[in-house]
Amino acid sequence: MITALALALALAAPPSPAQAVPVRSAPVDTVPSVLHPTDGGLTADRVAQRALYDAPDVALRTAEVEAAAARVDEARAGYVPALDLSAQYMRLSPLPGGGGSGALAGTLNPGPLAVGACPDGTTGCVVDSQGVPAVSQSFQFAAIQDTYALSASVGIPLSDDIFTIPHAVAAARHGERAAQLARDIARVDTTVDAQITYYNWVRAQANLELADRSAARVAKRIDEATARLRAGAITQTDVLRLQAQLAAAQRSVAEAEAFVFITAEDLGARIAADPTTLSLGEDVTATFAADRKREDTTALVEQALGRRLEIQLLQASDDALREQIKVARTRYAPRLDVVGQVDTANPNQRVVPQRDQFDTTWAAGVRLSYDVRGAIATRSKIRTQRAQRRAIAAQVAQLQRGVRLQVVQAARQLQAARRSVGLSQVGLKSAEAAYEQVSARYRVGAVGVVDMLEAESLRVEAELRSIEAHIAVREQDLRLRHALGEIARPSEPARGDVTG
Repeated sequence: MITALALALALAAPPSPAQAVPVRSAPVDTVPSVLHPTDGGLTADRVAQRALYDAPDVALRTAEVEAAAARVDEARAGYVPALDLSAQYMRLSPLPGGGGSGALAGTLNPGPLAVGACPDGTTGCVVDSQGVPAVSQSFQFAAIQDTYALSASVGIPLSDDIFTIPHAVAAARHGERAAQLARDIARVDTTVDAQITYYNWVRAQANLELADRSAARVAKRIDEATARLRAGAITQTDVLRLQAQLAAAQRSVAEAEAFVFITAEDLGARIAADPTTLSLGEDVTATFAADRKREDTTALVEQALGRRLEIQLLQASDDALREQIKVARTRYAPRLDVVGQVDTANPNQRVVPQRDQFDTTWAAGVRLSYDVRGAIATRSKIRTQRAQRRAIAAQVAQLQRGVRLQVVQAARQLQAARRSVGLSQVGLKSAEAAYEQVSARYRVGAVGVVDMLEAESLRVEAELRSIEAHIAVREQDLRLRHALGEIARPSEPARGDVTG
């Protein structure tokens, strides 16, 4: 859009009256007034900080980090023994005939029973094999209708604690790391996109003022041409040509106004500011020097491959999958648990006969189990995870190629932008001088409208190129630093930390 607008401005620009002067440098007022910085205005750094306010993508990634951290805690919870506590009260229905009663008979010595002498000397008593009389004890089963039970059971998964849970925790930590990298990528992208939008807004402001200047010069030329037409110095064709150029210039103004409105709305939305109150706070036409030279593209590519967060994100995701495969493999082996249980109940089922009182009993042991169906399903799960790792490896290779191209392209474009700054200044000075000389000759009738229009076109194009060169060198340096992974991972600032 910038290129199209520049071309339209160049074609629309007509001659304007000026004094004939020697060739000299471009005057200061060739810089649009909207590019003069104001106190408290926006700068690229301020835009980068303010863009983090309420950024939806950053908020989304931050929520994902919190969810990933919760999954780490969930994995660690596997180390905690499974403890189950319960309390129960039951009211039982009454039994027909009550609980029942009876007696138990017993002997002192083993062997067959016989009839023998009783302790009082009489006969007819049941005696054991040694002649000792048998004895009996009566009993009665109580009909207990109210039952109470307190129970505690514990299970310690020994095999999981040793083989499964450590890998599950490691996988969750790698997942958390991936989520943190995704959040940092969102923050960097948010600030970079906001700064690029800021530079587009600056371009739009400058282009609009240049379009207004061009339209004003066309209108002034038409007034001069009308007077010269009445004097017979030019033809009606020259006036009509100027009127056509005025219409084109006014169309360029309308397009520039739309571009300003769009970029201001975009920038305002990114930094949570009113688009109508935006102002420039830095001199974008000042000499810009990068912090260091970047001619060695091979070294730059190696640097980018080692720093880019996107590559680190894929590596963290691959590490998480590797640990998840180790977790899945543990399902091929049996599971060993240490189990224990303590019961306090009234009546306690292990106490015979039942009695209406609380009794405590316990049990402890080990349990070995094997999930046949889970082991079969694990094979398919592992195949899926291995395929996902291969996909990540392909993504890493593809990303590395993209980073390589991005770095080379940004480095070359920055070099071109640096050269463009000096060349555009030479072109601007020459175009200004040529315009002033042609304008002086036009006023005395030495040249015609066509020559004046050509000089004006060169002037407008030179002004646009000069401004674009200053902005482009800043934007391309930003793009190169982004491609190299040099932009620090910003944290969300407090709302009182940034002004402008």
